[in-house]
Amino acid sequence: MNITYQQEFEELMDQAYDLPDYEPQKVKILEKAIKLAEAHNNIDFQFKAKLEYIDATTFCNMPEKGLAIFPWLLAVIEKYPDRFDDWDIMWRYKWVIGDLPLIPQLPLAQINMAVEDFVKTYESKGYGQQTIYEYRRELAIDLGDEKTVKHYHQKLLEEFAGSHGSMSDCTACVQNDLVKTAIFLKDYEQAFKYAQPILDGRMTCHSIPIRTYNQLIYAYVQVGDFEKVKEAGRKLLKAHKRVNQRKELYPNTILYCWATESYSTGFTYIARFLDGHHYDEMVRLYFYINTAKLFKSVMEKEEAEVKIKLPEQHPLYQADQEHAYATSDLYEWFLKEATLLAKRFDKRNENQYYETYLKGVMDLKRS
Repeated sequence: MNITYQQEFEELMDQAYDLPDYEPQKVKILEKAIKLAEAHNNIDFQFKAKLEYIDATTFCNMPEKGLAIFPWLLAVIEKYPDRFDDWDIMWRYKWVIGDLPLIPQLPLAQINMAVEDFVKTYESKGYGQQTIYEYRRELAIDLGDEKTVKHYHQKLLEEFAGSHGSMSDCTACVQNDLVKTAIFLKDYEQAFKYAQPILDGRMTCHSIPIRTYNQLIYAYVQVGDFEKVKEAGRKLLKAHKRVNQRKELYPNTILYCWATESYSTGFTYIARFLDGHHYDEMVRLYFYINTAKLFKSVMEKEEAEVKIKLPEQHPLYQADQEHAYATSDLYEWFLKEATLLAKRFDKRNENQYYETYLKGVMDLKRS
């Protein structure tokens, strides 16, 4: 029996719905659904599939894919204001905007232009300033722009302290953003204060407190509180069993392994990350920095060789070495890749934030 394209479309969408948010296969299935809807010029089907596609590409760390189709969604809700509810689009708009700094090849001028369009659209639809300030601050953090971070953080504290905007993320995520901001500004004591309601269990969601523990590892290392590093790291290792596809957890998992000298555990997670699914260049940058730091520490222990299961696609992979590699080769490769990525981001961002960050991590001491 021949099935109609409508039936085929719904079957594809059902397949996508059955997959978890962080499964890259979901993106591929939705791409098929989009192409099918486009081939038959079905606007409703296109809207349905592309809306789901934004979610999938966001959670699968593929911001450039979601960015490519978002203008179509904006154009459709403008052309058919009574046909489609713009709330779902506006909610995802901030996700797309927030992902722009993760694409190093995207020019700063283009990011700024997109942000201004975002601001105008939000204001025109009456969503107010709170989410605009929140996302300007988040963008500035990823762009390494301390002055702008301070400006919008202060405005949020002065104008919206304790409040929750209609387009803001959940209260736990908003609180976690305060932790992230304080860590970026190197105000670690304030970061710990912001984190307390989360650590006490008063604020939780599907990704909090685990993202908070992930961020706090770096802060605990900076202040030399290695007992807290161990506590946060243990929670992070447990989280990997539940949310193994959240690649942003890996960089500070490696930092935890460096801080606690858990080298074999570190090698396991390095191999998993390298053999994993798609992830954005910023996650890759932080991972490479912390991995270079770990291998530097192993070299300082005068361990000339380590055993690690590099995936076959890795440039250093050797089939006949029984997973044994020179520590210096591993250190130099990861440091080189981290340096190249840091320079790419800094060139685009017109500052030296990531190169300075890299140097700071490489200079960290355990005592």
